[in-house]
Amino acid sequence: MKFSITFILILIVSLAQSQDARLSQNNWSLVEFYYQGADVAIPNNSEVTSVPIIFETAEFYDFRFYTCGGDLCEVTADISNTQIDVSMIGCLAGGCGNLTNVLFASKYDGFFHTYLSNPVFDYTITSHPSGIGLQLTISNIAGDFVIYNSQEVNSVPEKMEINLTLYPNPASEVIHLDYDTNFELDFYSIYDLSGKRIQSGAVVEKKIILKALSAGRYFLTVEDTSRGLIFNSSFVAM
Repeated sequence: MKFSITFILILIVSLAQSQDARLSQNNWSLVEFYYQGADVAIPNNSEVTSVPIIFETAEFYDFRFYTCGGDLCEVTADISNTQIDVSMIGCLAGGCGNLTNVLFASKYDGFFHTYLSNPVFDYTITSHPSGIGLQLTISNIAGDFVIYNSQEVNSVPEKMEINLTLYPNPASEVIHLDYDTNFELDFYSIYDLSGKRIQSGAVVEKKIILKALSAGRYFLTVEDTSRGLIFNSSFVAM
């Protein structure tokens, strides 16, 4: 009986600590990168059309991330349901020819190579604020983070894109929206980094009044309710 109880406890602990299966069940593409106190622009050009991360356990690695075609890093790690404990990263450089892409790859590699000082990265998987697909956030002890969308989010049709600008950003009391005149954005929702909705309401005169948000980064969705369209952005509250 004692053996059975011990076995059950070991099994429960093992299940609680196992990798979130959604990591390997989805294709992930980078959509936001914050590194060393600043947002890093994600390249989108003839050489780099997306920046994927792939979770698949193989003989020598547990996940891989790419920038350009030949710029590949393979990572060995123990992955629980909330953390990635990196033990080794092996990279093949030289895939990028465009200088912008080379500089981006250096910072992107640098984010993961913080494992040399602290190997533990936290991660969360939440529903995307738009309600379509999932969002994966990986952060390190330095406060840097990367955010990936699942394939469902990344495959939203081009016709749903919008030239949306938020200002001021960072903001303290109000956010103004500047966007294409062929849309009418009339409803908004604000989410924290865990995906929890903390504020929503009507957009009035292209403005959103912030209600005493704590300092930090937030996701914003704005909707053209008459056409069933949802657009995503982010901002910093101060």
